[in-house]
Amino acid sequence: RALAHLTDAIVFESAYAACVFAEKVGRVSCQSRVVHNGLARADFDPVEPDTDAAELVFVGELRRLKGVDVLLEAIAMVRRQRKCRAVIVGDGPNAAAFKAQATSLGLADAVRFPGAMPAREGFRLGRILAVPSRAESALCRAGRCGGGIACRRDECRRHSGDRGRDEDAPRTAR
Repeated sequence: RALAHLTDAIVFESAYAACVFAEKVGRVSCQSRVVHNGLARADFDPVEPDTDAAELVFVGELRRLKGVDVLLEAIAMVRRQRKCRAVIVGDGPNAAAFKAQATSLGLADAVRFPGAMPAREGFRLGRILAVPSRAESALCRAGRCGGGIACRRDECRRHSGDRGRDEDAPRTAR
């Protein structure tokens, strides 16, 4: 808001981002446009997982907003009951912290951090795409590549259009 008088235009990568901005900051007084991320039609072709793919894969920037810390906690809980492997694809300002968290949770043998790579290559490394993000606008695009998606309950509802109760979210995400 403090910079509004200095702003000529705002570009959002999705209608969702524009809506969140309006909810949290307020309506923009300058010109605004939604310019979707540049993806080709082929980017939505199904991706077959590798034969040795982990159960879960995360593909994104390694920063707290993306919820990798939440994913690691969830993997640790799942591993108390059964085997579960994950691949965390990406790089970012919190990469070292997430690697340290994985080690402290006893996940060194269950979670790999191969670094950044093209998303489609990363998708092949897991059977279910994990989207634990605290704020994500790419969930619908990722779903069009095929395979399963695991996400936070609030994200499942927001992206499916369901405004029901939290108990409805697992059904919505199917």
